[in-house]
Amino acid sequence: MPTTKETKMAKFYAACLEKGYTDMTDENVQLKAKVIAVDLGLKYSKNLVDFFEEAKVCYESVESQRKQKEEQLELQRKETKRKNAMKSQIILTLANKTNKIEVYLREDNSVYHTFNGGDMLDGAPQISVRDSKVYMATYHPSKAVYTGATVGGVTTGGIHYTKPSYSEKTSGTGNGYVTAKARGEEKPIDLRTATVTSTIAKKYKHHGDFKAIFPDNKTCYCYDKAGDKAFSGTKDVVAGKNIFDAMTAMSVMKDFSCLDIQKCQIICDVLHSIVTADFPPTDEEMYQEAVSISSAKDSKTLENAMLIFNEISYYKDSAQKVKDVEKAYEEAVQREKEEAIIRKENNQKKLKLYAIIGTIVAVVVVAVAITVPIILKTATYNEAVQLLENHQYDEAKQQFAELGSFKDSRDRMSEADYCKAMDLLDQGEYASAAKLFNKLGSYSDSYTMVDESNYQFALHCLEEGSYYVAMEEFEKLDDYKDSEEQYKEAVYRYAKSLYESGSSKSALWMFEDIPGYKDVDSYLSGYAYLAETVYIGSYDSIEIEYDENGKMTSAKSKQHYFTFNEDGTVSRTSSAEIKYNEDGTSILYKSGKPEILFDKYGNVHSMYSADSDVPKAIEGYSVDDKNNATTNDTINKYDENGNLKEVTYNYQVKGFSNSYYQVSMDITYSQELCGSDYVDINRNNVRMMFHMYIEA
Repeated sequence: MPTTKETKMAKFYAACLEKGYTDMTDENVQLKAKVIAVDLGLKYSKNLVDFFEEAKVCYESVESQRKQKEEQLELQRKETKRKNAMKSQIILTLANKTNKIEVYLREDNSVYHTFNGGDMLDGAPQISVRDSKVYMATYHPSKAVYTGATVGGVTTGGIHYTKPSYSEKTSGTGNGYVTAKARGEEKPIDLRTATVTSTIAKKYKHHGDFKAIFPDNKTCYCYDKAGDKAFSGTKDVVAGKNIFDAMTAMSVMKDFSCLDIQKCQIICDVLHSIVTADFPPTDEEMYQEAVSISSAKDSKTLENAMLIFNEISYYKDSAQKVKDVEKAYEEAVQREKEEAIIRKENNQKKLKLYAIIGTIVAVVVVAVAITVPIILKTATYNEAVQLLENHQYDEAKQQFAELGSFKDSRDRMSEADYCKAMDLLDQGEYASAAKLFNKLGSYSDSYTMVDESNYQFALHCLEEGSYYVAMEEFEKLDDYKDSEEQYKEAVYRYAKSLYESGSSKSALWMFEDIPGYKDVDSYLSGYAYLAETVYIGSYDSIEIEYDENGKMTSAKSKQHYFTFNEDGTVSRTSSAEIKYNEDGTSILYKSGKPEILFDKYGNVHSMYSADSDVPKAIEGYSVDDKNNATTNDTINKYDENGNLKEVTYNYQVKGFSNSYYQVSMDITYSQELCGSDYVDINRNNVRMMFHMYIEA
């Protein structure tokens, strides 16, 4: 990048060339050149010939950089054109409720992305983790404060009252958000879901972390489902609170929907690998690696080859290779054991030889000075071996450490830790065993024994009734042994314990995680109790009753009463009634006057005004070929049989000057679980509409 002076010098030289002022020995030319220099704000030297040469050098440098930049831009344009002409496929979708980033992979393994369907943005979006912060507001009530002073024996003063106030602070919780930032955007978005294609899922089929965060090989949820459901009920929690306390409560509840920061980092690492096309090795690459090390002579390398072939046993002749390498592995293990026996016998022979030599050369001072340290180390080594065999691992390790590189002392130190870890595992000290195995790294089968220690700990927790801990531990173990099945059993037992203790809603959330397991479906099919109470406002609630078959029979409160026909439609209410027309539409009457017109699918089609019998259609109302109706505040979706599948509705939060707020919500019907956003009153396709007010 040229400096300001260099740029001006280049302009000076270019102007002189353009006007033909090149002979700086000519006084007349010099005078004209000086005018150009003054106009450019340059201070020229008395020797204008040298000044002109200096300007020439600057000009050539600036021109060279300009041409280089133009060439680079041209190359970039050609590269962009080449990439745009390439075929590409979508590999990942990152989304929250309002924004979406889609990542595409080109034929040359380069990537680009789009933000909300906009322009192509070359390269990958930025994936990172953001800490969750909880907002806390503390109310400080008014206080009576006495102030006084005594002058000349006379005391004066009085009582005044401080103003009530709030203090605010934010603090971290150990939870966080996974974020994605598209190129050119100022702020990242907090992700709720990350969805991959089947092509990417196949690439990561051997990747443990991918399996953990994409359990169905399709969608990763970047939030805690149970916490998110709890947060959806925040409006009930903040009822009756002022704005500061409500904000505190909502902030705390929001944090419940966040994941642990460590899990966020795992998700971040996997997503970063995907968006940068840094994919795990393919089956062919794993196969070639295993082939290359299958000719090794040591058992440890052969074991690694065997593990790789076993992992891709379905690929080429890997299944046969496992058997071939297994045979070589067994031969290597046998050979290494034989070599170990030979070394031991040789060591014993050497010990005897050292003793003889020690006796012979005892009279020779120089020989003694050389031989004695070796004999002492050998004696120490043998003593350490005996300590190891006596299960005195720490003492043995200490003596092997003092021997340094003598014989195989360093390997023996690892052996001492390994044997100690095995004893800890046998004694039920699972955490200590796992920690020690993990510290040993690649020694023997230590990595596998870390999983085994955690597996045994999870089994212990399951049998002892610590179901939640067992559930978490089995989930971390992924596909180790039968951990996946044991995880389901832990979830099942934990959910049953919640159900039996009366926490039926929490139990249902857990059962939803293991559908089809044992008798879980019977629990899921009988969740009518979740809709036993529907709250309207802060004071009125609707109690819903069901018959022995789980069919809704009535819904009543202090102000409302509903009964139903055989087909599940509303037959009567205390304050309103619904009449059905031959074309399938229905009208809600209150006090004998029509108020709402529903279409045959239960959508709010039109509203009646107080002074007119002609209904006014809802703005934006339409029905597509799948019977999905959209109004200004409600979206209903139906399945292929015309049954209502999902209702989404928007609600407005209105603030008032007294720091209180009001939420209004129109609910038609839903087959989702009961919560603040959904009311499970449509198990029998009942067409009802409540206007709910939650005051705080």
